[in-house]
Amino acid sequence: MKDLELWILMRVIKNNREFQIVSKIYKWGKFHLRKEAIKVLNIKNHEMINFEIIAKNQNLDITKTNNNVDLATIFNTNLKINTLLRTNNFITLYSKRKTSITLPRFIKITPALLELFYLIYGDGHYQNKLYFVNKVPELHEFVLEQFENIFYIPRNLWRIRILISDLNFKDYAKNYWKNN
Repeated sequence: MKDLELWILMRVIKNNREFQIVSKIYKWGKFHLRKEAIKVLNIKNHEMINFEIIAKNQNLDITKTNNNVDLATIFNTNLKINTLLRTNNFITLYSKRKTSITLPRFIKITPALLELFYLIYGDGHYQNKLYFVNKVPELHEFVLEQFENIFYIPRNLWRIRILISDLNFKDYAKNYWKNN
């Protein structure tokens, strides 16, 4: 990250509704408000809205702890993903033109976490997006459960896609996955 760049996490508030965005602060205090925020809050031209700064980028204090992984240092070393420190040991990960996500900063190394990583490494993809592919519904349930318990990512953020190789069994496959 360049020394002169300032990134902030802000809350956009209109009436009783709010939307959180990560934006770069440009020269003279200019920043961009994402289209999603304008659409969700139904913001019109010349309308008064409030902004609340929640966090801004800063140098990380690297603390080593036993049996914990510091996600802030892992993602901060990657040039495409930046981190904002939050209160209560949470971080917000953001990248240009991507949706930000808030995660706990420290993750305890447990057998369930290792199993989750091995499953995603073996039956998934994690380069640009996270994918998990497997025929066993119990493994899908395990992955979703671990993301809820470890990373606090709710199930309603996940999208499910069923790929069918034999169209003769299309209805059977849909019913199978719907019931499981």
